Amino acid sequence: MAKVKVEGVIQHLSTHVRGALEEAVLSAYPFQTVNRDDIYREFRVALARRCRSWEEVPDEFVDKT
Repeated sequence: MAKVKVEGVIQHLSTHVRGALEEAVLSAYPFQTVNRDDIYREFRVALARRCRSWEEVPDEFVDKT
């Protein structure tokens, strides 16, 4: 099993994650006004509560090239 630093991965993909979160919330609640930065910030806080700094993932999900 490989380990990944969750916060680092999310931060590296932040532009994509912000867009995906905004899209998901607007899809689920189409008449809501959302602020993608607020959603992203709350997501990161919730993620930090639920995940350890380093999480094990199966080797098949990591390609170190």
